[in-house]
Amino acid sequence: MRLVQLLKQQGLTMSQIKSYQANHQILVNGTKQKLATPLKMGDYVTLDGMLLKEKPLVYYLFNKPKGVVCTNNDNLDTSIKHYLPADGVFCVGRLDKESHGLMIITNDGDFANFLLTSGKVGKTYRVTVKDAITESFKKRMSEPFILRGRTSKEVIIHYLDDLQFEITLFEGMYHQIRRMVIDSGNRVTDLLRVKIGPYQLDDLKEGMFKQIDK
Repeated sequence: MRLVQLLKQQGLTMSQIKSYQANHQILVNGTKQKLATPLKMGDYVTLDGMLLKEKPLVYYLFNKPKGVVCTNNDNLDTSIKHYLPADGVFCVGRLDKESHGLMIITNDGDFANFLLTSGKVGKTYRVTVKDAITESFKKRMSEPFILRGRTSKEVIIHYLDDLQFEITLFEGMYHQIRRMVIDSGNRVTDLLRVKIGPYQLDDLKEGMFKQIDK
């Protein structure tokens, strides 16, 4: 584990960590070290004079309701912070306010980074649209999508009926699904994330957590 990971386990944001570091309040064995410093067995870390201990890594599945915002702002009544099941954990990625479904909550920074940046973990969404799905809609959805000068990676789409399909993405371009649907001449009325890699929403009730092994 690196120093910065231990600090994040304590529930600190990167801006807080950088502020403590700039003021020489983070010490490893009594001396200031870089945040990327690997911690060895027997090392002790203090934050403003307080000894920090490594916390066990935990993993949860969460069924995010519509209206909940993925933000760390405690002052916002709809912040996901009010739902988190333990101190020091965080959401892996985001779902916009009007979307709902599966999220992963953890304090494992390496695991979160792999899920978000490896490009190997598919995220599957069940999408309901306003108007009946046409062949021209399917054709447009299968074409490369360009957003802010970037071309999206290939997606996998399975059509369920005239108004629903499931789509799997391997990256997280800004509001990609909603924008793809609009660009294809339709509009999303419901967006539910049902799967992240091997983890599935299944029958987890809205607003509830389930602790899992990684």
